[in-house]
Amino acid sequence: MRSVWQIDGEDVVTLQGNSAEFVRLVNALLAAQGRAAGVPDAVIRLNQKDTAADGGVDAAVDQAIATASDPTGRFSVPTCWQYKAQPTSNIKPKKGPPYTQEAALREEVAKPYASELIKKGYGYLFCIADDMPPTTKADWERWLTDEARKLKSDAPEAQVLTASDLAQWINRYPAVVLRLRPGVTPLKPFDEWAAEVRALTKDHVKTAGWPQVAAAVKSHIDFGRRVDTALVVQGEAGVGKTRTILRGVGGRPGHGSPGRRHERRARRP
Repeated sequence: MRSVWQIDGEDVVTLQGNSAEFVRLVNALLAAQGRAAGVPDAVIRLNQKDTAADGGVDAAVDQAIATASDPTGRFSVPTCWQYKAQPTSNIKPKKGPPYTQEAALREEVAKPYASELIKKGYGYLFCIADDMPPTTKADWERWLTDEARKLKSDAPEAQVLTASDLAQWINRYPAVVLRLRPGVTPLKPFDEWAAEVRALTKDHVKTAGWPQVAAAVKSHIDFGRRVDTALVVQGEAGVGKTRTILRGVGGRPGHGSPGRRHERRARRP
């Protein structure tokens, strides 16, 4: 039985015809990868207006990501991204003849903004909400690369990301998986959960050893480190497990903060 925290290509294929949601999904994936790699938000440029003319670029990442922080191998150079929430059979040229997929893909690379970025050394990535045989994918990448190298002779090889490619990548980030698994579990935003925890335990006392547990939690949720999937925190009821986890998570940038004004500690007798 497949885990609720895992998707496959068929889940991504369900977004065919829903351009806005496909854009949101791939944007969320790029943002997650950037944060995991410690890339500044400012260098990840995302466009949600899927109905607006984009010059052939739906997103751009303006700096390379170091190999050690890039398990995908897709960010060795700055990159520009084009998204298509379509089946492969819908990839057709707007100009013509010839009315072939090759002509359609070459048109994509030749669009104004895509051309501009490729000339600057950006790699070109084409994301589609469909799967295809390996031989077809190889043909598509060859055509895209050939067109890119008409613009810049040493342009990086173009890459095609199919529905299954995207699913494999998305599975690294459970928060992105949830975009295709809505309602799978009663997850809540951190601040909402934190408020509930504080309301339940308004009075609490730090106990020996729990600062080290909070530090372990902080380390565990550092996306820049490799860790085991689960961190087990156990102890008797009422010793402060939940509150300590709150402290550990709340100390990370972007996860909210426990905030002293929300705390009321019990005084020792």
